[in-house]
Amino acid sequence: MPCNKKLKIQNSKLRAKAGGRRFRSRSGQTLLYMASALALLTVMGLWLVDSNTTIVNRIRVQNAADSSALAAAQWQARSLNAIGEINLIKAINNLLDNPPPGSVQTQLTGDADEDYYTIQNALDLLQVQITYEGPILAMLAAQQAAKNNGMADNATYTQDIISRSVFVAANPDLFTIYATGTDGVYPWNDGLNWGEKYAQMLNYVADQGVAVKNGSTRYTQASYNASSQAQAWLLNVFFYYGVANRDWCYVKELLTGSNPYQDYSYWGKVEVVMPNSIGCEFFPLGVNLYTPYTMTNLVGSARLDQVKTAMTTELTRRDLNLVSGWPMPSRNINWALLDPTYWTSWERAEQYKVSLLAGIKPVYHTSGCDAVTIASMDSNLTLGLTNRSPSWTSWLVGEDNQKNVSDSVARLEASSAVTARAVAAAKPFGYLADCTEAVHAYRIVLPVFTDVRLIPVALSSGWDAIYPGWETHKMHHVPPYSEKGLDGLVDGCFFCLQLKTWEDPSFRQEGIDWLTEVDPKTGALVHECLDPQPGPGSIGGLPFAH
Repeated sequence: MPCNKKLKIQNSKLRAKAGGRRFRSRSGQTLLYMASALALLTVMGLWLVDSNTTIVNRIRVQNAADSSALAAAQWQARSLNAIGEINLIKAINNLLDNPPPGSVQTQLTGDADEDYYTIQNALDLLQVQITYEGPILAMLAAQQAAKNNGMADNATYTQDIISRSVFVAANPDLFTIYATGTDGVYPWNDGLNWGEKYAQMLNYVADQGVAVKNGSTRYTQASYNASSQAQAWLLNVFFYYGVANRDWCYVKELLTGSNPYQDYSYWGKVEVVMPNSIGCEFFPLGVNLYTPYTMTNLVGSARLDQVKTAMTTELTRRDLNLVSGWPMPSRNINWALLDPTYWTSWERAEQYKVSLLAGIKPVYHTSGCDAVTIASMDSNLTLGLTNRSPSWTSWLVGEDNQKNVSDSVARLEASSAVTARAVAAAKPFGYLADCTEAVHAYRIVLPVFTDVRLIPVALSSGWDAIYPGWETHKMHHVPPYSEKGLDGLVDGCFFCLQLKTWEDPSFRQEGIDWLTEVDPKTGALVHECLDPQPGPGSIGGLPFAH
């Protein structure tokens, strides 16, 4: 065989072997690529499942918060209307006792004064009862609405109600309703231990299981005996956000002012002052009982005719044909009124007219008696990822300033659970017919509350609920910290963590160095705080809901 022919055969064999090796090599690489692709697809699939779980849970808790707030506000409206109806009955009782000349009504027979006061006292006690039981019914309705939207009983929320019941039973004097009048202040519950009854009602709510937390509790409106420094900074939620975000301009006064911060003694002692409760603390009505001698004491002479017309209109609707000259009740009636310390205009609304209250009618410009609810749910995710996204509800805007805070809260959650959390607020609305002011301007409670709507959480009485754990921190962590420093703080509390950071001298020095850094060439400050910082008080980057 010629040599060149042998060489061709050998070359072909060598190429065949090399090709086989290349084929086998490519085959191994393909398996590796396929395994990697399958692993990636598996992770993506799990991620999609987890994302779906998270999204579904967030929608579920938002629906639960919305529906529970609306359900509670509906019961607040019913309770206010019931109290208003009793005010009308008191007016009728007065009319029967003191009929105007020429009217068809006849005076009460027998001992008129005895009959009159017997009826009035019974009506008084009924109004007191509603201020407790109406909000309790609102609590129960809120829980049922949340459960109808897939929320389960929350052990922590339930324990909060039980703990509050224990406190109420131990401090019954804080839960005595007082009537304010021209002759002084005196208790309304003579012979009736409302503290004990209220504690029993709270236990009943806990026994039913608590699925959503009440964010509009009256006791969280506690006042504080504290220095001006503590009121301006330590009891201001935005101070903690300033620390968390290293907003040196925000805390400039504390770092480089005339009285710079040294240690916790700077704040002075902080004490919580618990207010007397006017009825139920949870979903409160903001109604008090007053005993002025004349209606003028109640509403003022400027609004007297409007209130008289409103009361006459409401009585006429009930087929009580009053004479046109019927005078306002002149006897010493114990009226149920809207508490002026609770019912006001939306104070914070003035700062957000364009975005929230553009074109709002005056009759709806009223704050007080709202229902704020908080719903939360843990999601055990397949990938075991910790939630590092903002924890605010999807209805909130202006979250950028809070992202670092939310991330810090997430890092404190040493588990694979992602907590979905939502806050909602709703409020009953009503106005007196033919009147041009909000209902609280006329003070007297009448059955005119006909509408219930969701409202911005930031403008509600429970706006602190936007910030998880803030209420607890103010009431239970700040006082011991003000006396013992770091030893008074609690592990796992985001706000306590910021105080620990703040107490670190190296942290404060970092801020001082930043604020005082000078450009060696120009001698000017490198970091200039353009906006004046007189101290906390601005709403700042407050997020909104609804």
